[in-house]
Amino acid sequence: MNKKVLIIIGVFVLTVGVASAYLLLSAPSATMPQQQAASTEKEVSVDTTEEPKESAKTDEPAKEVATSTPATYVSYSEQAFAADKGNRILFFHAPWCPQCRQLDTEISANIASIDNATIYKVDYDSSIELRKKYGVTQQTTFVQTNTDGTAQNKFVAYDTPNFASVKQNLSL
Repeated sequence: MNKKVLIIIGVFVLTVGVASAYLLLSAPSATMPQQQAASTEKEVSVDTTEEPKESAKTDEPAKEVATSTPATYVSYSEQAFAADKGNRILFFHAPWCPQCRQLDTEISANIASIDNATIYKVDYDSSIELRKKYGVTQQTTFVQTNTDGTAQNKFVAYDTPNFASVKQNLSL
């Protein structure tokens, strides 16, 4: 009788181990490949429209051409974050969190729908000091900072893990 119980327990443990390995390997990676990271660098757009000729000038004020920079989604690094003086958003992400994985997929797919922002993917588990600095207590938290790095706006997307709710709550 003991042999049967041991065999059943062994088969159960083996099945759970194989299932766990499958789930871990099929989950999206928490790190961004070098190629993809290089392709998400900020681009600068330059307005190359010609100035009106002297004879074509009127009394109307000159119209300014608004230029925008495409948004980017990159892994957090202290150096990149400190050097960035634009609209910076920290996304506290945990690779084991299903809501985080869903948000990660949606942000990657829809980052082009916003302008002039950089979303930094921060590892929730290993960035303890950063979590303390911004008062983050839950994964799926987004912190929008001003140019000196202080928190300007915070949103926890745990209950509504979609990019539309992030855009709405952070006014992107």
